[in-house]
Amino acid sequence: MTTLLDIWQSGLRSEKEEHEIATVLANLALTPFINNASFGWGHMIGLNREFPTFKGCNAVFFSGPFTKKGWGFIKTSEGLVKILNVVPLTEAERARARSMNPIDFLQSLMEELDIFEGRDRGSE
Repeated sequence: MTTLLDIWQSGLRSEKEEHEIATVLANLALTPFINNASFGWGHMIGLNREFPTFKGCNAVFFSGPFTKKGWGFIKTSEGLVKILNVVPLTEAERARARSMNPIDFLQSLMEELDIFEGRDRGSE
């Protein structure tokens, strides 16, 4: 099955920020091939840097649909494509995610903060 990495963020980004985000997503997309492994909903991956525009977030969580009506898959002529929503995490959030099931973790995180808002917005 093919997988699509997707990230949503509120507000405008500079061309430089968009390029930095695209680079991180491209590197994440290579991870299964480099490590001969796969990832899916609920997996987390540590990054070797902060996720661009998400200050303090040096890991990501792969989520399924954010709502019951959200898309988990896209049907194409080649077959289903699984959507992995990329949610940048801080180390504290990552530690908490390890102690919870993925759905409960995502719901609690979305109750606490706007996961679509870049964490460093407003501090510039």
